[in-house]
Amino acid sequence: MINLEELKLYLLVIRWDSTYIDGYQLYDQFLIYMTQLKKFTFYIKTEVSFQTVRFELPTNEDIQRSFIGRRYPRVTSYAYTQSVPFDGVCHIYSLPYDFEYFVDLDNSFQGGMFKKVRLLKMNDRIPFEHNFFELISQDFPFLEFLYIDNNYPQKDNQH
Repeated sequence: MINLEELKLYLLVIRWDSTYIDGYQLYDQFLIYMTQLKKFTFYIKTEVSFQTVRFELPTNEDIQRSFIGRRYPRVTSYAYTQSVPFDGVCHIYSLPYDFEYFVDLDNSFQGGMFKKVRLLKMNDRIPFEHNFFELISQDFPFLEFLYIDNNYPQKDNQH
């Protein structure tokens, strides 16, 4: 893969007794060896669970900072802790988002424009409220398939 010029990576990772994949790890263990890479589009979701060793998980700002000054495109992320059944989950992806699906979006989603996404899977850690669905309808304008795992009732169910 040393001569690879374009890479589109969609990666879901579960880690035990570790931390999120971030820009440092991605570069030091992977991209540094791809010297011909000109275009890199990615989505990486890391789920971490602690069984024997507990790490302090990086914040969303720490994750985003880890991508600065490397050969990355514009990147955004959202990370949250105490996600059942995991201790933490982190989504990182290049912008503009270049995939037709987005999996495991939840209430910690902060928005963005996802014009290519046709399939969205959502699950609630806290109840989905009406304003969250308004955000989804604006940010995913070409959505065709919506899957919702709804475990908690709405608190404001006027809509």
